[in-house]
Amino acid sequence: MLKNLDNLKELKTVVWDEKNDRYIFIERNWNGYIIGLNFMQGNDKKSYEDCQTNDIHLLNIYHYMNREFSIESSSIREINFINKVIWMRHNIMDVDLLCEINNDFDND
Repeated sequence: MLKNLDNLKELKTVVWDEKNDRYIFIERNWNGYIIGLNFMQGNDKKSYEDCQTNDIHLLNIYHYMNREFSIESSSIREINFINKVIWMRHNIMDVDLLCEINNDFDND
């Protein structure tokens, strides 16, 4: 039987990363496992409010990279690893856009 239900609450935090000029949203379950991630570039109030929802694609990339690059993820600060994940997401989006552009040209 559970004695303290407060321990089961999820923890949501938003971190301002001045070096990368972005807010990073991190949501954890009761045992510290990351279950939500998002970010917004810029330091305005709207960016802070907009980033407080989960980006499932970013979260999936985080879990994949955390598994595939476990030595690196455990040897650097968590926020630095999350920034690497954000940059990977950015690069993947660029690749997707490039593929979409190439497909448009192929169809002409």
